[in-house]
Amino acid sequence: MSEPMKENQSHSQLGENLRFLRQQRGMSQEELAQRLDVTRQSVSKWESETAYPEMNTLLALCDLFHIDLDTLLRGSAQRMAASDVTGYHKVMCQLSNAVAAGVALILFGVGVLVGWTVWAEQQGWSDSVQLLGVAALLLCILGAVVLFVVTGIRDDQFRKKHPSIQPFYPQATLDAFAQRYVWLIALPIAAILADVILLILLSDWMDQLGYEGFLVMVFLWIIGGAAAVLTWAGMRSDQYNIPKYNLSNRPEFRRKEELSGSLCGLCMLTATAIYVAMGLRNRSWNQGIWLFAVGGICCGIIAIVIEMIYDRRIKAALKEEEERKYPD
Repeated sequence: MSEPMKENQSHSQLGENLRFLRQQRGMSQEELAQRLDVTRQSVSKWESETAYPEMNTLLALCDLFHIDLDTLLRGSAQRMAASDVTGYHKVMCQLSNAVAAGVALILFGVGVLVGWTVWAEQQGWSDSVQLLGVAALLLCILGAVVLFVVTGIRDDQFRKKHPSIQPFYPQATLDAFAQRYVWLIALPIAAILADVILLILLSDWMDQLGYEGFLVMVFLWIIGGAAAVLTWAGMRSDQYNIPKYNLSNRPEFRRKEELSGSLCGLCMLTATAIYVAMGLRNRSWNQGIWLFAVGGICCGIIAIVIEMIYDRRIKAALKEEEERKYPD
């Protein structure tokens, strides 16, 4: 399974890198040997650099530890693990910021439409002036679409170039975000619930004053901000989960993500379109608020159903590949 070290391999960093990668995963020499279908003594010789693994075994090590061959043999796995050599953090931060901004922008545009229409009606302006609100909404949707498309292309390009990343986030960073994540989820949900309660309590009073449309506008802005924070928090949580990133680049997993994202996006765009059409026809922006709740629920149901369908397939494919690479 291995061959003696040659003279020109005397400066190889394989032993040090292999020891670091194995210990980082919490694996013993015996466990690593079982994964590679070799003896524990072979692993010990590789780490002490008294023997050298065959090429197919080196490639298996690269797949197992998500590291390129050059770094495994001549580089420093420890230095690589402590730094973001691919620019992953910057790309993923840009992606989460852009998607969250796009989500907020759409609901912000709906709010502007509602507020502008109510204001124009109170001022007695013509229908053509009132349609400026529709134009503002379309501009917001256009801006959101541009953000989604540009960041989606960049994300796809990065994933194709770097389908596998060596974990590099310090544990302290992961722990700090885990503590923040609880509040990043709880507070927006609390804001949405409080927003709904205030809308119910104040709706009749604001309607009597002629400001119901402005109340709905503020309601939508709060919903948009909360939805943006929830989106941002979820994407950042996935960002710190590098093993999940590596898994998500498998073809069967990417199909699931694309299908789920497309259907959810279609639900929310449909809800927005119906809401705007109802508001323009009835001159009332309070009746169709429930559409956004329905759209959100549909997104959740879609995500759960697709997860159930694809989860078993993904696990089966992973198990099959694992057994093929590292037979017992």
